[in-house]
Amino acid sequence: MDGLSGAASVIAVIDISAKIFELCQTYVSAVKEARKDIQRLIDGVTSLQDVLTDVRDLAEDSSLSRRSVFSRLNQHDGPVQQCERDLRRLLVQLEPGEGEGRMRRFGLRAFKWPFSSKDVDKRLQVINEHKATFTLALTSDNLALARSIKDDIARVGNVLADMQTEQGTLVMGEKQQKIRHWLSSPDPSSNHNAACKARQPTTGEWFLKSSEFEEWKMTSRSFLWLYGIPGCGKSVLCSTVIREVKSQYKSNPAVAIAYFYFDFNDTEKQRHDKFTRSLIEQLAWQSPKALAYLETLFSHCQDGKQQPTQDALEIALQKILNEFGETFIILDALDECKEREELLLLLQNLTSWGAGNLHVLATSRRERDIEETLESLTTSEICLQSALVDNDIRIYLSERLQNDSKLKRWPANVRREIEDTLMEGAQGMFRWVVCQLDVLRKCLKVDALRKALKSLPKTLDDTYARILLSIDEDYSQDAFRILQWLVYSARPLRIEEMVEVIAIDTEKSQFNPENRLPDPRDLLTICSSLITTISVTAEDNDGAFKEITELRLAHFSVKEYLISDRIRNGLASKYDMQSGGEEEIAQSCLSYLLQFQSGVLNSENLNTFPLAFYAAEHWCRHFRAMKDSDQATKLGMQLFQGDAFINWIRLWDLEKPWRDSSISSDATNFASPLYYASHEGLLKLVALLLEKGADVNAQGGDYDNALQAASSEGYEAIVALLLEKGADANAQGGKHGNALQLASARGYKAIVALLLEKGADVNARGGKHGNALQLASARGYKAI
Repeated sequence: MDGLSGAASVIAVIDISAKIFELCQTYVSAVKEARKDIQRLIDGVTSLQDVLTDVRDLAEDSSLSRRSVFSRLNQHDGPVQQCERDLRRLLVQLEPGEGEGRMRRFGLRAFKWPFSSKDVDKRLQVINEHKATFTLALTSDNLALARSIKDDIARVGNVLADMQTEQGTLVMGEKQQKIRHWLSSPDPSSNHNAACKARQPTTGEWFLKSSEFEEWKMTSRSFLWLYGIPGCGKSVLCSTVIREVKSQYKSNPAVAIAYFYFDFNDTEKQRHDKFTRSLIEQLAWQSPKALAYLETLFSHCQDGKQQPTQDALEIALQKILNEFGETFIILDALDECKEREELLLLLQNLTSWGAGNLHVLATSRRERDIEETLESLTTSEICLQSALVDNDIRIYLSERLQNDSKLKRWPANVRREIEDTLMEGAQGMFRWVVCQLDVLRKCLKVDALRKALKSLPKTLDDTYARILLSIDEDYSQDAFRILQWLVYSARPLRIEEMVEVIAIDTEKSQFNPENRLPDPRDLLTICSSLITTISVTAEDNDGAFKEITELRLAHFSVKEYLISDRIRNGLASKYDMQSGGEEEIAQSCLSYLLQFQSGVLNSENLNTFPLAFYAAEHWCRHFRAMKDSDQATKLGMQLFQGDAFINWIRLWDLEKPWRDSSISSDATNFASPLYYASHEGLLKLVALLLEKGADVNAQGGDYDNALQAASSEGYEAIVALLLEKGADANAQGGKHGNALQLASARGYKAIVALLLEKGADVNARGGKHGNALQLASARGYKAI
């Protein structure tokens, strides 16, 4: 192709981007609610236009080397054609529905912004992938370009496949939206995106070319287990497999693909029931027939008023799997699931159903219980030993040494010295190499660099100890609290939430806004290689989606080290976190909530207190999990007996957690502090409130009184205490009947016995479910 025709192909792409720009400008005038997202898309398209203009100049360049570079870009189905197709698709999606006639009738009112913030993120990802490829071409680096084009095309294809799946979500009816909210499954895509970001273009190619991988794809009902030591790159390899399978089968509607990353950083991703829900959600939206089974489950649960049992979830999953000719399920880090026994039983069930043509691939460490269970399930297994992953490590090293701003400044011979030394010490551990590079990039002189290379720690434990001991003493307390929160937090923390954490004075039990870090990213400086950030798309309080930055421990091995006997008995023992974490977080949350006295918090300033929602939702969980703490108990009583109590309930309605917070909620509708303490299982606080004269039979709340609240949640010790203090065992609680009915319905045999012993009427009727016997029978609790 000559220069003129080549330039013409690029000009065509530029013209499409210009039309997108013009449409977006029209949307800015017509649409108010999404202007930030529209502007983001405008900025992305504009930056791509700038690069495309340079690519057009490249096409017109007469030099042989530059023409060679452009020919790679303009090959059949290459980056230029891919970019044109993707922009045309975006243009079609942006054009108003029903064509020019609608425009004539409604003018600007014909415009309705078609994307959520998450959709814009996906489209910007595609644009940025294209921009990165073209930018690389402009460097005239033929070798790097040749290596990247194939991978970039596949990467964009995978992003588009994800977008197509999400477009299906956009057109869901109201019922399907309710079902998705009700199912409440964790989103594994954040883990997948982070793992993809960590990989190099050729990472894991050895595995994709292996006979084991090919047999796994082609063999009916196959199960492949990949196991290895901590830090050997299992998650990154898992992301490679997911992308390859999605790329290969994305156009085949008879093939379904689902994946899940168990995650030590996120308690929601450590539960086997949440894993089951995630599989169901991913698979159901890949087939109308599969979705029908999920809708049936929703209907059987009174249209979402009840949650399904694990048995019901598994029955639905089995039926859904049968709707596909083939199903690929890829699972990462089985060892990071806290409910290991239940998970392994579920995997046994999955493979025993004989549902469809199921292919399961799982990664984990080689731990005894996992190995014993998978021994009878796997059709093949691979140990990710040093010999297999060394090439991936070398590729990673080479890329870092060439592109890292601090490392690439060294002469070629010094970079080779770094590479050879780290490869010798890696022993198959990606994580070890990452940590050493983070230390080496701080060296300013070659003498210091070589000294560091000669004294490298031999193990991950030694590496972590050295990192901890190098933390500036002025910030060691902050580092301890950051790490402690990340070890024990109920969910991943947003970076702005952690800024609030270290501004809490735990000695005075007060929050001091003056102690906030001016730059939140200084948190990463304090804790060096032990923590990292990840960008995820999350729903805001107003229902809009936006990108947030979460702070996480960099690797599972970091958490293991911090709570191990190894750190307690080593040089870094002052960072031992085996105990005290739950108490620290409970105390900090309460200190934070206690600042919200009457008149302090309102809808206008709520966003200036980023930790408020975490503290309101999770302090009870940490309080229950801690050992006795006089200080935390004192703070808990201050909350229950002060004005801040009202704002806590306004921030987090613990009986209706799906509701948005409402700072202006009428406090007269709230139940008593004793009721909420009983509902949340806070035994010590229940006892103190009763000592202070709380009315044990006070009415209020969904369950009407404290006894029913405790009975419904299974808190036996609190039920016993309330009965001892005179709670009426036969008090009626509206639609729920009485405490005996609730305990019978939930299967709490010991509480049923307690209530009967204290005079509960076994035949009492009330509520909407008859009597206790009927409820226990209906739910299958034969012992009751």
